[in-house]
Amino acid sequence: MSDFWEDFGAWIFGVLTVALVVGGLYWGISSYANWYQTFKVYSAEQEGKAELQKAEFTRQISLLDAQAAINKAKGDAQAEIERAKGAAEANKVLADSLTGKEDYLRYLYIQAISGAGNREIIYVPTNGLLPVTEAGRAVAPQPTVDR
Repeated sequence: MSDFWEDFGAWIFGVLTVALVVGGLYWGISSYANWYQTFKVYSAEQEGKAELQKAEFTRQISLLDAQAAINKAKGDAQAEIERAKGAAEANKVLADSLTGKEDYLRYLYIQAISGAGNREIIYVPTNGLLPVTEAGRAVAPQPTVDR
């Protein structure tokens, strides 16, 4: 009878061993699946936070770019105002120093000639500062006769 109990004990030991191995595998696989699901949720949460942070930084960069553009436009406008003030002051000084419109026109004429650079200059003969043209000499006007 001792062989029976030894065989039965070995059989029970084998069944328990298999049950423990199968239970351990089931517990390990279910634990891994549970951990994996938790990890996926955690990973998605971290990715969402990263995207939110990236969007916030992008928005801040856009705001800073817009503010820089506004500041540049204000600076350009202020520079243009200062240039206009300088030009107005220069024109006032120039107008005060020149007497009469002819002197001013002569000054502008000289400035236009001196600023010509490499451009071609055409000289027009003048008589008393008025250009002499040949158009009036070509054909004498005919007198009109009323009938």
